[in-house]
Amino acid sequence: MTTHTDELRRRYRAFLAPQDEPDQVPAGAEAATLAVPAESPPSRTGLLAELIDLFRQRPGLRSVVLTVGGDTIGVAHRSTLELFDPDALRGDCLSGPMPGPPVRFTALYFRCPHPPCPNQKILLFVDGAPPECDRHGPMIQEA
Repeated sequence: MTTHTDELRRRYRAFLAPQDEPDQVPAGAEAATLAVPAESPPSRTGLLAELIDLFRQRPGLRSVVLTVGGDTIGVAHRSTLELFDPDALRGDCLSGPMPGPPVRFTALYFRCPHPPCPNQKILLFVDGAPPECDRHGPMIQEA
């Protein structure tokens, strides 16, 4: 049976360190805890914005432990979030941005609409119809 915590782990998996990592928060690293409201957890983009804001406010912060109702969802590291928005977490420096348009992508998450089918796909763009599950047809996009 899938718990609420498991569902949130799946929702936020792109930001979280693998659960089998022995030391999710490196020894001696500054870490914070962010409680996700159980009744109305933020969307992926909402949580990403909250995490980026928290890392911006605390430049020495390396990791954030996400919790819901006292259970640990997982750990988000500054280095992982820099992959989503490198400029958001860096301070002013002597070098400017590279010329040309910015290149940022938002992952699109699709899953099979027939539980308990585990098929899912993560794409950077969709050209036309949504992807299809090998067994059940068109997939649905997750929020």
